[in-house]
Amino acid sequence: MVNSISFSPDGKTLASGSDDKTIKLWNLDPDFLIRRSCDRIRNYLQHNPNVSESDRRLCDGIGNPELEKVQSGKRLAKLGYLEKAISKFEEAQKINSKVDLNPDTKEVETNAAVVAKELYLVGKLEKAKQQAGWGFVDKARDLLKQAQQLDSEIDLDPSTAVIDKDPKVVARSLAALAKVEEGYYLAEEGQVEKAIALFKEAQQLDSEIDLDPDTEAIDKDPEAVARALAGDKK
Repeated sequence: MVNSISFSPDGKTLASGSDDKTIKLWNLDPDFLIRRSCDRIRNYLQHNPNVSESDRRLCDGIGNPELEKVQSGKRLAKLGYLEKAISKFEEAQKINSKVDLNPDTKEVETNAAVVAKELYLVGKLEKAKQQAGWGFVDKARDLLKQAQQLDSEIDLDPSTAVIDKDPKVVARSLAALAKVEEGYYLAEEGQVEKAIALFKEAQQLDSEIDLDPDTEAIDKDPEAVARALAGDKK
């Protein structure tokens, strides 16, 4: 039984002491843990048909020194640690001066500061979408405003065909979409009344929302959509 633990000053190693008078050292270095985890799940990500395309790329670059640093820099930038992100990108460039700092874009990105800022903005948009999905519309709006203060030309919702610049409208639209998705699932599970309620809540947030994007027409009747989805499931 473990009766004592102690972390190293840098937080990357844990020492545990047990009743049998043994001491074990545990490697908690994030880069090591990510690399080890990816070694275990890489085959699953690549070959399981139920894995989304975005998740399939979770371990891209892990095991490749410069790409590991790029991925680490991307994570740090999205979390708002810009200086640390830039430092990671520069470390990657020391290994390979031509490394693409943001493989998600079509062009090769080599400016560490610019990439860090771009990814920081992406992180803001992702967090705003998450907050809106949880129903925290005001928090989502504030995050979108913060992104806009950093880049006045930013598209607050890249998933739409137009450039969206109104934080309040986008936050409400994202929250409405989340309710539609949840209502869609509940309707398919036969919980029609709950689905109808969610569809109506979505319409209160966005009166123009399509309650069933899978059809060619724009569907706005909560009850009809919910019952149709429940019937399709049966």
